[in-house]
Amino acid sequence: MKTLVDRNESSLIEDGRDFALLMVLPPVGVVGLWLLLSWILGKGIDSQATTFIIIWLSLFGGLVAFPLFYMKLSHHLIQLTDFGLILPGWKSIIPLAAILFITIVTMGARERPIVLILLQYLPVALCEEFWSKGVLFLLATRIFKYRLLQVVIPALAFSFILHIGDPILGNLIARFPMGVICGFIYLKTKTLAWPVVLHLSYDMIIA
Repeated sequence: MKTLVDRNESSLIEDGRDFALLMVLPPVGVVGLWLLLSWILGKGIDSQATTFIIIWLSLFGGLVAFPLFYMKLSHHLIQLTDFGLILPGWKSIIPLAAILFITIVTMGARERPIVLILLQYLPVALCEEFWSKGVLFLLATRIFKYRLLQVVIPALAFSFILHIGDPILGNLIARFPMGVICGFIYLKTKTLAWPVVLHLSYDMIIA
């Protein structure tokens, strides 16, 4: 069976519409879910547990569940592999494990609560990379001919739409370059494992 990448039925206009909608609506959904869950879970639960629940559910609902549901309705023939949900090859496992090990050692040397930080930032890395690399990158490859645009446009969305509330300078000098680097790595490896691990390690180290 053909995957979404192989299909040619959708017109450029339809792909552009889907790209524009999925570039804006998921981040808005995250904010909406965050506010809703904060209101619902604001009382009666330990504050730290509440924070983790809100982070996981709002990010998953906005950046993963909604795009998957939309793509299923819009494109019908989709597979999880279309979104980069592929296990890395053996040649990637060792360097990925080394990156995580170095990150954990660095956190331990700074006497930071590794488990708590991991619980906070793992869903961030998973959901944000699924949205920016898995969903937006997939549509970008259908719209833009040049690989540079396929990488840069999702990186711009990640930096300046998803993180619109953060300082512009920080987005420009940190998140955007990181998004471009992870984009080219994803373009080469076709698996979200690399962007997720790099994103997670970056967030944990600067936390």
